[in-house]
Amino acid sequence: MEIINVDKSNIEVFSKVLTEAEKWLESIGQTMWKIENLTPYELLKKYDINEMKLCYDNGNLIGVYILQWYDPLFWKELKKYECGILHKLAIRREYSKMGYGGKIIESAEELCKKQGVNSLRLNCGTFRPRLRKFYEYAGFKMVDRVFIDNRDQVRYTKTLDEDYKLNLRKEIKHFIINHTEEDMPCIEKVSKVLEDNYNRITTNLNQQIDEKVIIEIHHDMKRLHSALGLSDAPDWIRGGLGKGKIIIASPLNPPPSSDFNNVLNTAVHEFVHIIVNKINNNNIPRWLNEGIACYEAKDNDQNWIRRTVKNGLMNNTLPVFKELDTGEDFYMFFKRDGYQYSYTIAEFIIKEYGYNKLYNLIKAPDDFTGIFGIKEKQIENRWIEYIRKNYK
Repeated sequence: MEIINVDKSNIEVFSKVLTEAEKWLESIGQTMWKIENLTPYELLKKYDINEMKLCYDNGNLIGVYILQWYDPLFWKELKKYECGILHKLAIRREYSKMGYGGKIIESAEELCKKQGVNSLRLNCGTFRPRLRKFYEYAGFKMVDRVFIDNRDQVRYTKTLDEDYKLNLRKEIKHFIINHTEEDMPCIEKVSKVLEDNYNRITTNLNQQIDEKVIIEIHHDMKRLHSALGLSDAPDWIRGGLGKGKIIIASPLNPPPSSDFNNVLNTAVHEFVHIIVNKINNNNIPRWLNEGIACYEAKDNDQNWIRRTVKNGLMNNTLPVFKELDTGEDFYMFFKRDGYQYSYTIAEFIIKEYGYNKLYNLIKAPDDFTGIFGIKEKQIENRWIEYIRKNYK
């Protein structure tokens, strides 16, 4: 994420993002700021322009925030540069629920570290439970409850822990596993499941990988979310891909609704993503990528998958493939039962057409006619016939 300082040339953009955020909050009955106080003129009366930040990702404006080094209103007991103080964090609606909240907070943390500051603080409305939960998942801890400026607020602080590191390393034939002492009891099993599945997966998908794959295991869930850049992540997240590495929870401390083996096989699930992305890293639909990973890893409860499909058949609510292509929005994918349905789609393709056809589909996910000799809709109909027969 690229952080741009606001100046006279772009302060209107900064103001507009805040104004749009407030209008949306008003539309759902959760007013936070007064719109008249969000004009460039009013903002500059209260904040220094150097405190205002624009957040970009791949050239797209994602959100904004203000980072102060002294706040005479809410943190007047602190000295200047004793901490960073976060205000006016706003994410544009089209980028909500995509993990950017955590990334923006991390950018503020990095600015604090560069300034030699080892804590980040903020205040939040007492009766905003979802926002408070977001900050608490990001690692902020409650300091106190205060009544300032006619507002009922909770004050939060986060110590910027530079000492935390995955200080242990196990190198095996195809993987390097980084972890802490807490997870020593499970490392042999993690190693075994990865190596036991390596040849099968690379053979099935006809794709080799030259370098060893790095695995990170985080025992603490908040650390996991932070490592994934998803500080606002839902409780059920077991892992994901970082930059050139696999990041998973500890099998010894599984998320709610998961167990040791679910998390163990999540490492395999993410390895499948690495292989699939190596075949095609441009335009593979989410249902295909997740379906292959779920099928090859078997990291989800089979009864959960079967119940979902049965309900879909019974209630005539089966999705079409395009409804399961939610791009980067894994929240929506989960909400649409994407993991369960995509598993059965991958299973159907593999059982009915084989891995060669699957490989071709990964390479050219829009070429149903060229690969299968029939159109996408006809493949969908055959998938439905398959699950009617096998999931009734």
